[in-house]
Amino acid sequence: MRNEVYNSKGEIIHDPDMEKWYQLSSSTRLLIGGLILFNVGCFVNPGIIDQLFRLLDVRLWPWWYFLCLILVIVFSVKWFLVYRDGEDYDELQAETAKRFIRMSVTLAIFMLVAILLHVTTWSKALFYPLFLWYQFGTMTWAAPFICLVLFAIFGLAVYLIKEWFVSHWE
Repeated sequence: MRNEVYNSKGEIIHDPDMEKWYQLSSSTRLLIGGLILFNVGCFVNPGIIDQLFRLLDVRLWPWWYFLCLILVIVFSVKWFLVYRDGEDYDELQAETAKRFIRMSVTLAIFMLVAILLHVTTWSKALFYPLFLWYQFGTMTWAAPFICLVLFAIFGLAVYLIKEWFVSHWE
């Protein structure tokens, strides 16, 4: 009699020859994960870990990080409520919930991009052509393009917020 063979889900495999190669045991997965972490640790600059912990120090955050955090927490609570009660919504409430989710996800992505631009200091390089254009009148093609992108982002945010308010107060 053969020993029973189990896959990673705990199911008995009756024919071990038919087992797929990607159904690895949990110890093999832990070994592969450990090797990946070891290689990342060997070849990544250790200063990055220090910078990540420095980003978690809330005493060094600008004031608008807290507004973004509060807004994301409010959005998360509302997402949970929509997920929990979504089956009980009528057609109008479901449409309002869809519009809220579109708006909140878009605003959360905008906030994440703004924070990443601020943390990586790319925002200084990005807005330098605008500074030259508005301060000294020196025009480069990057300045109107950046201005156009900012207006498009602002317009999209205003449109999504307006659509949610219109559907919410109908």
